Amino acid sequence: MIRTYKYRLYPTNAQARQLDCLLWQGRTLYNAALEQRITTYQETGKSLKYVDQWPHFRDLRNANPDTLGQLNATSVQQMLRRLDKAFAAFFRRLKQGEKPGFPRFKGRHRFNSLEYRYGDGCKLRFDDTERALFYVQNVGEIKVKYHRPLPHRGLRPHRDLWPEGAEIKHVILKRGNRKWYVCLQVELAAPPPHRGPRPVGVDVGLLRLLTLSDGTQIDNPRWLRGSLAALRVAQRRLSRRVKGSQRRRKAAEQVARLNTSPTSAATSGTSSPAGWWTLTVWWQSKT
Repeated sequence: MIRTYKYRLYPTNAQARQLDCLLWQGRTLYNAALEQRITTYQETGKSLKYVDQWPHFRDLRNANPDTLGQLNATSVQQMLRRLDKAFAAFFRRLKQGEKPGFPRFKGRHRFNSLEYRYGDGCKLRFDDTERALFYVQNVGEIKVKYHRPLPHRGLRPHRDLWPEGAEIKHVILKRGNRKWYVCLQVELAAPPPHRGPRPVGVDVGLLRLLTLSDGTQIDNPRWLRGSLAALRVAQRRLSRRVKGSQRRRKAAEQVARLNTSPTSAATSGTSSPAGWWTLTVWWQSKT
């Protein structure tokens, strides 16, 4: 079982600039790899795969230590595998008669994440005061909002909470609305089924958030409703801005921030372990 733990990062100004630089280099590499595939197919009729492109971009990275060399080698590999997945999805849609959607070149606002293998260029650490820090190669140690313990046997604190055999397998550095996050994908053993005194069926809906098999209904909190007035004003402001202007970009960022708040609330309320734990406690109090 794979579970993702997402944490907010608080880089310094210098670290944020370096992270933006890494993201820029990653986007440059992705576009160069896509261009290489297109050019090779047009000239020779042959398709390239990850194994064909890795030697070329490995040498290119080694020859440019100040640009592409800033990226970790495994991050470059993951970037090429991401392009592999994009082409695999393209051919799958083409085969099924759907709209193909050929892989596109990424603009600066369409490329917002980097992937790493944990322990190779990145690692979660704790200082002497048990403050969580996330190390990224060529960036340094970044402050982490460590809001819930991570079940990994190689970390401290909360050693008693680690499930047996838990390992961090994959890391995603992500930028959204000028904020940085790290997503740690942890491989866990499947938990044994929990058998309570009263089995209950749960149906998730729109009108009611949850409907239980005994007839109990939990209303939908309607997280978006509280932001509708501000969102309406922000969208009108965005529509009046001139396309390509700095003011339009700022207005678009404000709309994105207002849209993010209800999404985060909904995710925290239903998808996270804390949300389901709250629901479980509530149900146990009812029984």
